[in-house]
Amino acid sequence: MRTFDTADFPFSYLEATAEGRCLLTPGFNLTTVGTVRDGAKWPARDRRQGNAKRDRITFDVFSPLTVGRMMGGVERLGALYEKAERKVEIVSTSGVDLKRVLLKTGMKFYRSAIDMYLLEKVLARAEQAIAAGNTRLADALAESPEAVFSEAWVDIGGQMMPRGRVEELTAAVEEGRIADLDALGGELDRIQAAYAEDEWAWVRWAYAKTYDKDLDGATPDDLVQVAEKLVTTRSKYLKMVLHDAGKEFGAAVQTGFGQGGDDDDIAADFASVRGDYETNKFVRQLEDDIAALTDRLERFKQAVIEL
Repeated sequence: MRTFDTADFPFSYLEATAEGRCLLTPGFNLTTVGTVRDGAKWPARDRRQGNAKRDRITFDVFSPLTVGRMMGGVERLGALYEKAERKVEIVSTSGVDLKRVLLKTGMKFYRSAIDMYLLEKVLARAEQAIAAGNTRLADALAESPEAVFSEAWVDIGGQMMPRGRVEELTAAVEEGRIADLDALGGELDRIQAAYAEDEWAWVRWAYAKTYDKDLDGATPDDLVQVAEKLVTTRSKYLKMVLHDAGKEFGAAVQTGFGQGGDDDDIAADFASVRGDYETNKFVRQLEDDIAALTDRLERFKQAVIEL
């Protein structure tokens, strides 16, 4: 029965209470099987065949936009936790209510996602440099002079970009430097092509802010530590998703199967329609991803030693 703003709390669970208020569980959906499955599903459903794709869509689930919001969410949840007395059950912010006991859990969810995103970007950047024969990691981790950095990112019709990019774009339109749709489309294509380097400029800033450590001075040992922390964090995350995936095969979701039969009939009917946990394609993929993390770490360690 009132407006609310959850922009700094992405991947949260929202519930309308009987009193007409909005109850928010911060970051709850980060580790749900639905979120992970959707992240893989939507890019696969993009079957456009034309050479020119007029909808320039950024499919990344984790990006400077979403991770930046999570960083803001951690700060806000921390401030709420510090101010709230222990006897208080519910705290409020921006029109939503939150259970005080879940504030630290929400911060934990967000910090884990922030770690996964930043560490993955740093490790991937180092791996690409090594694969290309670039042994000067400092150069590989440097910011491109062509990149545009903005702390805030925006979503323009599904295309994510630094706020500085859209401000430059609108200024060019207002001043007549972009005067027709072809020119506008060309500029949007150029911005899309710059996404990776713009993102990396943001990652460098966010990494320094999060870990109080600048990537300019990163050593091979530092990067090995990045890889080790990523493996630990992502393995734990994927196991939580696996646990959530198990709920899709529990007794609670088998209602309506095997009607008129006993428990064995219900289980057999459910398995014939939905399959089982052990052979489920999505579950097997997650298990393979967990196993691949250790191999990736060992390969990276060996590559760093050989530099």
